[in-house]
Amino acid sequence: MSFVSKALAGPIAVLCLLTLAGCATQQPQDNQASINNDSLHQFLESTAPHATASLPASPWGANVQVTAGAAYFAASGKTCRSLQVTQAIGSQEEHIACKGQNGQWQLSRAITQQP
Repeated sequence: MSFVSKALAGPIAVLCLLTLAGCATQQPQDNQASINNDSLHQFLESTAPHATASLPASPWGANVQVTAGAAYFAASGKTCRSLQVTQAIGSQEEHIACKGQNGQWQLSRAITQQP
């Protein structure tokens, strides 16, 4: 006894193949935009771990404080730093910045979160 009629078997097979092909498609790794802020770029490039900078303008808005963690090498081979961003209203956010192949720092999405 067949669960799928012969008329539907072809379209279902094509749909399965397209689904599998979509799962195998890989997104480019370097698609984040560069940080277009000279003050933040310089801060990330040269600051000591746990140093804080007050930035009048940033990718997160005006008048924020950014605290940079120690630089580390990510599995991607890039140099990255964790960032703690404190808004003028007191709220805090965690971000990651990684140095791209072009030498510019880019905001990156966290893959995992440590407790």
